[in-house]
Amino acid sequence: MRHRIYFGIVIACLACLALCIPAGAVSDAKERYTVAIGDCTVTSPGEESQVVIVLSDAPGGLSDYDMSIEIRDSSVGQFAGVQFPPWASLNSRGRCPSNVLTISAADMNNKVRKGDRNIVLATIAIKGKNPGSSEIFIREISIREDSGVIVKVATIPGTVQVGDPQDEREELSDPLGTLPWQVADISDPLVTATIPLTTVPTAPTMPAIIPPTTVPPTTVPTTTVALPVPGSLEIHSSPGDAVVILNGNPVGRTPLVLPRVVPGLYTIVLTRNGYEDLVIDQVVVEEAARTIVTGTDACLVPLPGSVTARSSPPGAGIHVDGEYYGTTPSSFMLLPGVYEIALDLVGYHAWRGECALGPGETLVLDTVILEPVPVYTIRVIAGPGGVVLPAVESFVREGESIELSFVPDPGYSVGYIYIDGDPAGSGDTLNLDAIESDHLVEVTFLEDEPEPAPPMIEADFFADPVSGTAPLAVTFRDRTAAETEVTRQWNFGDGTEGCGEREPVHIYEQAGNYAVSLTVCYGDVCDTAERAGYIRVLPPPEPVRAGFQVDVTSGECPLTVTFTDTSTGDIRTREWTFGDGACSTEEDPVHVYRDPGVYTVSLVVTGRDCTDRTDREGLIQVSRPAIDGEGGYYRILCTVENASVFLNGALVGHIRDGRYIIPVPVTGSPGRTLVVVADGYMPYSGEITRCPEPGEIVELHVLLVPRMPSQTPFLTRHASREAFFSNTSTQWQE
Repeated sequence: MRHRIYFGIVIACLACLALCIPAGAVSDAKERYTVAIGDCTVTSPGEESQVVIVLSDAPGGLSDYDMSIEIRDSSVGQFAGVQFPPWASLNSRGRCPSNVLTISAADMNNKVRKGDRNIVLATIAIKGKNPGSSEIFIREISIREDSGVIVKVATIPGTVQVGDPQDEREELSDPLGTLPWQVADISDPLVTATIPLTTVPTAPTMPAIIPPTTVPPTTVPTTTVALPVPGSLEIHSSPGDAVVILNGNPVGRTPLVLPRVVPGLYTIVLTRNGYEDLVIDQVVVEEAARTIVTGTDACLVPLPGSVTARSSPPGAGIHVDGEYYGTTPSSFMLLPGVYEIALDLVGYHAWRGECALGPGETLVLDTVILEPVPVYTIRVIAGPGGVVLPAVESFVREGESIELSFVPDPGYSVGYIYIDGDPAGSGDTLNLDAIESDHLVEVTFLEDEPEPAPPMIEADFFADPVSGTAPLAVTFRDRTAAETEVTRQWNFGDGTEGCGEREPVHIYEQAGNYAVSLTVCYGDVCDTAERAGYIRVLPPPEPVRAGFQVDVTSGECPLTVTFTDTSTGDIRTREWTFGDGACSTEEDPVHVYRDPGVYTVSLVVTGRDCTDRTDREGLIQVSRPAIDGEGGYYRILCTVENASVFLNGALVGHIRDGRYIIPVPVTGSPGRTLVVVADGYMPYSGEITRCPEPGEIVELHVLLVPRMPSQTPFLTRHASREAFFSNTSTQWQE
C-alpha cells in the first residue's frame, strides 16, 4: 500500500514538473556523447554480478575518458572490481571494494574510430550486501575526442537489484489492469516538451517492463491510482512512406505521429520495399513529453540491385564507372544509382552506355551488337645490306599505330625510305600512326666508307690498401696500357667520382663492400676496368654502454632482487657491486639483501678496448619486517624526485616516480616522525598521528616548497590520512 501511494505521488510530481516547462525552454545545446550504465541483478547478498558502461557513439573519436560512479545506497552493494576492454591500453581504477569508484582509460592505438557506436568503456563487478535496489549513477565524467577537445556528455543511470524483487513488483502492480501502449482517454491534459532521442546501449541485463496485475477486491481495498501521463511519439524516415511496426504491431507509415503513448521502452521496426529493415531498440517515451525519431537514427539502407550485361560476340570486358566486373554474359550486384557501362573486346569497337538502377531492382540490358574494327596491311620491301622489323607484311587495326625498325648489316647504313612511293626521309625507325588504309614501305641500305683502325687501349689499375676499418684512405694507381695519352674517369663505388688523376687518394667514411671502376678514353675509343667488391671497409668497433634493470626495488628483509644486464656493445667482462659489500661477475645475478637499509648498485662492463660504468644511488630500499606479521603501510606522495625520506630519524628511502611506500608494524600509538628533505627545497618534518590497520595503506601527501636564498628551514605539522602538508603555511589541508 505504501509503495502504491509513493508511486502515485511520483507520477503527479512528474506531471506538474512537465506543466511548468515553457515552450522553447529546452536548451539548444546537444550532447554529442551519451554514456549509459546498464542494470544488473545480484541473486543474493554476498554474490556478484556485472554491469556494463557503454558510450552510445563517438562522432569525433575517443582519445581518453575519466569518470567517477557511485552506488547511491551503499547498504545494498559495493563495487568489487573493474575489467577494461582491449582497446584501453592505459587505464586505472580507484580502490575496491567501495560504493564510489573512479576509472580512467586512454585509446593510445586509435582502436576507437570516428563514428563508432556502442563502445564498451568498462565492465564493473558489483557485490551484493543487503536485499534491496539502488541507483548507479555517474557523479563526474570527462571525455576527450581525437582532436583533444573535451566534449559535453549526457549520462543515463543504471540500477542494481540485490535479492528477489518479486515482493516490490506485487506492491507496484496496477489494480486497474494492464495499460495498452496507446491510451484511449485519461483526464490529465497532454503536456509536451521537446526531448532529444537517446539510444540506450544494450546492457548485460535490462529491467523487464512488468505488466500490472488485477488484485482481487477481497484482498486489496479499493485505491485510486494515478495513471501515468502519456507522451507522444513522432517518427520520420529517409526515405518516407516506410511501414512502422511498434513492438511487433504495424501502426502506420512515415511520417507518423502517435499522440498518446504510455511511457516506457519500445522497439521500432521500419520496413520499405527495396530497403533493409531498420530496427531501433530501446526508444524511451517519457511522461508528458514528445519523443522524435528522425535523422540518422531513421535512415533506411537501400538494397542492392542486379544488372545483367550481354554482347554479341560474347567475352567483352565489362567496366562500370571504370571498375572491372568480368566479361559478357555476366550478372553483378550494384547499389541503386545511375552508372556508366562500357563493353570492350579486342578487334571490335568499344560500346558505351548508361543505366539507372533502383533499390532491389533486377535489370537485364539488351544484347549489345559489337562492330568489328577494319584491319589493314603494311607491306615492306627492303634492298640488300639490311633487314626491316617486322618484315614482309604486318596487319594493323584501324586507328592503331606501328613502328618499323631498319637494321643495317655491318658496313651499311640506312639510305632512302619511301611510303606509297613518296619520300619519307631517313633514320633507323619509321612510325605510322592512326592507320586508316593499306601502305607499301620501301627502304634502301648504303655501304659505308671504311674508317681508320682505332688505337689500342686496355684499362687497368690497383689499390692499396683494399680493406680496413672506417674511415679508410685508399690510394689508387692507373696501370693502363695505351699507345697515346688518354683521359681517365674513376668511380669509387660510394657515389663519388674522380677525373684526370693517375693516382687519386679516396677516403671511405662508411662500412661496406665497394666496386671500383676506371674508364680511359682516347677520342671516341674507351675501355673500362671494373672490380666488384674490390674495397672492403669494416665498421669501427662499437663502444660498450652499461645498463641494467631490477625486478623489485623495495621490500622487507630478506629481500631477493634479480638483476638483468641491459648493457650494449661487445661486452667481454662484467662486475656488479650490490652496495652491501657483495659482488658478482654473472650476466644476470640474483642477490639477497638480509639487512635493512638503502643500497647503491653499480655495474662496470668492459669491451675490447673500452669500459663503461653505471651507478644507481639508493636503488634498493630494504625495510625491517612487521612485528608478528601484522603490519600496514605509509605511502609518501611527493612531486620532488629523489627526495630523501626519514622515519624516526632513520633514512628509509627516496621518492621514486612521485611516491615511496614504508611498511610499518601496527601499534596503537605510532609516535612516528616523518622527515622529507631535498636539495633546493625547505625540509618537511611532521608527527604521524594516524596508525594503519593491518594491510591498510595510509597516504601522506607532502608538499616541498623551493627554498629562497634568505629562508631558513622550519615548520613541523602533524600528518593524517589523505592530508597535504605545506611548509609555508601554519595549516594542513585536506
